[in-house]
Amino acid sequence: MKSLKITKGIFLFVILTLVVGCELKWDEPEVGEGAWPEDFIATMNLDGSDVDLIQSQHHTSFAGARPYFVRDLAGNYDDEVILLDFANNIDIMSLNGEYRRTINDSLGGVEYFNQDRTKMIVSHDQKVYLCSVDGSEVKKVSLDYVASGSPSFSFDENSILYSYSISDESTLLETGIMEYVIETNESKKLVRAPVQRDYQYETFFSIAKISDETIVYSYGVNNHSYIDSIHVLTNIMSDYRMHNLSTGEVETIWDLARSIKYSHLKESAYFSNDWLLNLATLSSIEIDSSVNGVNDASFSSDDRYLMLNEIIYDIPADTTSCVEDGDFFGKYHHVSKTHLNLGNTKLVGIVHYLHYIPVD
Repeated sequence: MKSLKITKGIFLFVILTLVVGCELKWDEPEVGEGAWPEDFIATMNLDGSDVDLIQSQHHTSFAGARPYFVRDLAGNYDDEVILLDFANNIDIMSLNGEYRRTINDSLGGVEYFNQDRTKMIVSHDQKVYLCSVDGSEVKKVSLDYVASGSPSFSFDENSILYSYSISDESTLLETGIMEYVIETNESKKLVRAPVQRDYQYETFFSIAKISDETIVYSYGVNNHSYIDSIHVLTNIMSDYRMHNLSTGEVETIWDLARSIKYSHLKESAYFSNDWLLNLATLSSIEIDSSVNGVNDASFSSDDRYLMLNEIIYDIPADTTSCVEDGDFFGKYHHVSKTHLNLGNTKLVGIVHYLHYIPVD
């Protein structure tokens, strides 16, 4: 499918409006009464210019896809393609939307890419997998336990960390943190928390190894109870911790646990309440953004930029810019789930586009 250039579409639409003597209905219309929405997978420049609407997500085969820039391993290694992450499958296609193919028809849920975007961690059905971005070399990382908690690469990308739980029938026996060493294909428990009482247990999420000796994670204690035979799960405490694996020393560095996204080198942690934490100095910066949820956050491959939907935060410069300041993004058009290419020159994301109907 050929890509749709939005600049051409706007030009033709304006000409048509002038010819028929109509004017645009600028007051916000109800859906179906003067306008209708459509979501597109699109690419654009960092300043929001040169928007290229590639594929409509209203087509059933594209609904719900999260786009990413990845290496083109099947062609020129230096080129990039767009990876489409669905709940249960992963596709790739060229930058103009052509040559789309399914690279895995049973896995979905990309968690992390390595720094050069040749490998990715996929979390699916409470299991963790490592594979190449072209869908080859799929390897199950997690053992036969329940795995969860946003798995991530270690700072040197030599291992993958994730949380686990072990149960015997309906009884929870143990929770903790597991490390999978990629080169040796070995797994080891870094933190082990046996369940002392059947109604209370520890949880570990958003885990990252930031040095050979240190891990950080979101920690919580959950309480099981029953009210009139109804199971109730309550979080009775939560915080964010730094754990020295050599000494066993644990330090609380954040008072509440948050959903967290880590930079590639594990030097920074973004919290979903718009705080960026420097993991070396433990200093924090509040970022002014309108992002809702950490799932829309992503770091550039060189860790310079943090993408928060339409917001681009330049970490070294401590400045923000907005993609929607571009000419295309007016009152009714916006972008989400943005991802930077390897050269930090282009974005791919979901453009929410509102079609207008001329009104006499």
